[in-house]
Amino acid sequence: MRVIILSLMMIGLTFSTAVAQDKTTVKPGIRTLTITPPALETPVAPAAPDDSDTARVQKPVVTNTENGEAPHFIAAVDSTKEWPHLRGLLLPADTTEFQTAMAALRENPSAAPPQALLYGATSMVNAGQFADAAVYQQAALLRTALDGKRFENGAAWRRYAAGIAAQGAALNDATYPYILQSPDHLIAILQAVIVWDKTTRYAYALPLAVQVKTQKTFKAEEDLSATRGEFVTRWLTAGKSLWPQAAEKLDAAKVNILK
Repeated sequence: MRVIILSLMMIGLTFSTAVAQDKTTVKPGIRTLTITPPALETPVAPAAPDDSDTARVQKPVVTNTENGEAPHFIAAVDSTKEWPHLRGLLLPADTTEFQTAMAALRENPSAAPPQALLYGATSMVNAGQFADAAVYQQAALLRTALDGKRFENGAAWRRYAAGIAAQGAALNDATYPYILQSPDHLIAILQAVIVWDKTTRYAYALPLAVQVKTQKTFKAEEDLSATRGEFVTRWLTAGKSLWPQAAEKLDAAKVNILK
């Protein structure tokens, strides 16, 4: 078995992807997944039909198209409400409850907290929807990074952030082989995540103990822009470690990804 290990020091993750086996079993927390990871060397198809997986990466499903920037783009804490469908994603009573929760997530992702995005990503992996799963997973981690600048980092926040990090990392064996197929594919995924983030308001509520106090140093527009930039830089740095020959291309892609 050939194992490719890429240390993402800036992201704080080390991941290992097996690419020689026919199937890999991963456990993201909701249920056991059996997937067939794509080979990392597989190039991105230059053209694909609209219903293909590659097309969904380049054109992620976004129904809330209210494009905008902070502070309007980030809802005031007292205007947000707890998302009522978490149980429907994690422990649904029946198929109907699960389908209702997934529909709510797709139709109004602005109101769904990062935890819900990660639960949704797990279900997308189960369904073989790796493009959407990768976007939702990475969007959840990007939003959590911004929330870390918004709210006081006390004990409640640290427990919450650790849980999100673990939940996100549990999906890595399923999403990373998809994200890291090639430099072009990494760029396409990052573009999809940023497009999704820019067209989906931050209008969700976190646990009360987590969002009880906003940091005085938080500046919505500046911190949102900086967090997106840091997110993209970390992934591009990882890509350059994996594909040194594509370093110049990856560096040049940053401006287009963030525009």
